[in-house]
Amino acid sequence: MTRAEARPGQPLVEHLGEVARAAREALDHPALRARDVLARVAYLAGATHDVGKYTTFFQDYLHTKRSHNGREHHAFPSALLAAWLALQTWPERDPTRREAYLPLLAFLVIHRHHGHLQAPEDLVPHVPDLEYDLSAWLTGNQARLPSTLQRFVDQWRDLGDRTEVLVEELASLGLEGDAVRAFLENPETVGETLDTLERLGYFLSKAEGGLSEADRARLALWGQLLFSALIDADKRSAAGLPPLPPRPHLPGDLAERYVAHKYPRPRHDLDRERAAFFRTVTERARQVPIPPSDPLALTAPTGMGKTLAALSAAFVLRERLAEHYGVTPRIVYALPFINLIEQNYAVVEDILTWGLPDFPANRERYLIKHHHLAEIEYRVDDENLPVAEALLLTEGWESEIVVTTFVQVFHTLLGHQNRLLRKLHNVIGGVLILDELQSLKMEYWPLARRIFQVLREEMGLTVIQMTATRPLIFVTEKTQPDELYPEPQQLFNLMHRTVLEVDLAERSIEALADEVIEIAETHDSVLVVVNTVGDSLRLYQTLREKDVGTPVPSWKEGRGFPLAEDERALVYLSTNIVPLHRSQRLAFLRAWLEAKGRAVLVATQVVEAGVDLDFTVAVRDLGPLDSIVQVAGRCNREGRRTQGLVLVRKLKDSKANLVYGTVHMNAARELLKGIVRLEEPEFARLVEHYFEETQRWKSQEESDLLWGAYLGLRYDGKNCGNVPCLSNFRLIDEMPSVPVFVTLTEDDAAWLAEVFTPEVLEEEDFRRRREAYLHHRRYLHERIIQVPEFRAEKNPPPEWRPGLRWVPLNQWDEFYDLETGFRWVQKDLDRAWIV
Repeated sequence: MTRAEARPGQPLVEHLGEVARAAREALDHPALRARDVLARVAYLAGATHDVGKYTTFFQDYLHTKRSHNGREHHAFPSALLAAWLALQTWPERDPTRREAYLPLLAFLVIHRHHGHLQAPEDLVPHVPDLEYDLSAWLTGNQARLPSTLQRFVDQWRDLGDRTEVLVEELASLGLEGDAVRAFLENPETVGETLDTLERLGYFLSKAEGGLSEADRARLALWGQLLFSALIDADKRSAAGLPPLPPRPHLPGDLAERYVAHKYPRPRHDLDRERAAFFRTVTERARQVPIPPSDPLALTAPTGMGKTLAALSAAFVLRERLAEHYGVTPRIVYALPFINLIEQNYAVVEDILTWGLPDFPANRERYLIKHHHLAEIEYRVDDENLPVAEALLLTEGWESEIVVTTFVQVFHTLLGHQNRLLRKLHNVIGGVLILDELQSLKMEYWPLARRIFQVLREEMGLTVIQMTATRPLIFVTEKTQPDELYPEPQQLFNLMHRTVLEVDLAERSIEALADEVIEIAETHDSVLVVVNTVGDSLRLYQTLREKDVGTPVPSWKEGRGFPLAEDERALVYLSTNIVPLHRSQRLAFLRAWLEAKGRAVLVATQVVEAGVDLDFTVAVRDLGPLDSIVQVAGRCNREGRRTQGLVLVRKLKDSKANLVYGTVHMNAARELLKGIVRLEEPEFARLVEHYFEETQRWKSQEESDLLWGAYLGLRYDGKNCGNVPCLSNFRLIDEMPSVPVFVTLTEDDAAWLAEVFTPEVLEEEDFRRRREAYLHHRRYLHERIIQVPEFRAEKNPPPEWRPGLRWVPLNQWDEFYDLETGFRWVQKDLDRAWIV
């Protein structure tokens, strides 16, 4: 037999060694409570994860692509050998001890290293009479075996013919040669391993008689971390990714110096309060225990400068944690929506551009933006890496600061998917900023509280909850988050920018439109937020018919305004329009309002959290109280006016219950009952009462089921439709929809036909297709809307290719309006309750 290869030209033992060392290094982190054990298991997993490639079946397949009826698959024999070796290293058999389950973890992560993590019961084959007939089935009687074991028998024999090679090469990696030989020559070792794995899986499936709840949670995290370290090391080695230069330095006082340079003198009283707030938060970050024993919180009114203060605190904490651990942590800044990522990424980018001379030449080594529309680039010493390498580094969060979405964060921490879990080990000991955390579904609050406790205790994760509304996610009877500004209510007491005026008498769209017009006559800018796309379309059309302003469908920064100085802009914003126009309209409004232009904006909730706009008056259809306060944050944000008005109204026949649920709407209605006028200092207390009330009535069942799946290592599986698995977790509930590409110009039509179709849709080579898609995906998604299935089925836009529909330029009249987006049949508007 010629020397076994992992890929053409690379000796298999070389690949095993590379992966073993890199996986061990990934988990050899002082912030990990189980550092020594996990580093050793990671090395073992890396050194054995591809042992099944030593078979002649795989080696022939590698060079000829000839199938051997599944015998060329290598994961199962590799996983079984790893489990056997782990049994010899950690011979603990007591199911109440964590170490007893290390063989099972090694088996799981290797078995699934080319796929997603799955539950043990789906992976460990069940052989009822194994102990009675083991020698027989390994020597020829295979009829009663599951197909996995039938293939394994042939693989085991084939490996046994190469025992000396395997013993020698695996021993060169530090594995126990005698244990390897025993596995390959003695069928009893296979039986013992399978029996142990099945027994451990049985104890995990039982609520009693095995590990404690705390140890089960640790075990689930261990499985995710081992998987993360293994697949990341494997992908890097397989791609031949060269080592990166040493990680760059970020000064702990960088944000402080930036703020002192950019804002040397306060312009008004609010600026003075912001400066004092910034100083207090930064100093407090220098005083909290390292590592922090509790979650940290940054609670302050909107417009107070939380983003800069949180970054300054994170820089300080990062430096202190680096001194404590001897390893520099990464900063992950997570937000609920993509449009907020662009906004906050620009703030971080400005700080680093100002303070770091080598930042432009090494941008992604310092800072990456990671979401499903982000452009894939990675620059080292002013050279762009190939797309495949850039993708590996971006998805692995190989940067000092990562600005990303809640979807990326929560589907990693509660994850089972290969691509998402790959980056988990890079968060060990890190600083995680969760901005606008109140937007997390309340049903998941208990789950988030439990998961983050595990992450803080087991991998030293520092969490900063950043909100204006102080959700009760980390509040228990015994603990409270540690506030970086010790008395947040003092900040709210200083704020007199807005006043809430409540009138819950039901009114029609027509009546609300008349009120908005009346307000617009005496106020420069009006924001109106309603709960559903249907209501937003009706209201916008009514205002347009009443000639309240000049519609602004699109605008490019740097160009002149599309209307005269004395005109009033009328703007529409929701997910019913393509993302390109959403971002253009937000950019227009920022510039137009800054130039003292008059405007009326009709929007759904897409404008609420974190969007940096400043209106004179805000009108909000009755909704959750935290949403109302978020809208208030877009009114007189800079405090330039005496006092801004936030008007709470109630539309007749609103479908708000479908969007938010009955509990949230009833609580908001009850708490606002009897309130006519409320000053800004009282907002925070009102919202706290609202959170207490809704939590009291909100079911915890969804959190409890997912927590049970976590404790049972039910990452994913065949039975997840009946038994809860982590794969059931969905951060965002989405209506079944159909993607539709909207051609906005003739150039878009030409791009779809002449560029995207041949380079992506018709390209047969996987690598070229993937690279082309990554290159084009932003352009594509900026022009895509998700149309609910029920609407698309009635009168669907034409199909471009299977799975993708499109709106040609000559069919706008039927499917798309440049101002309001996708055209709805009037009778379906009540079902357009998406936001």
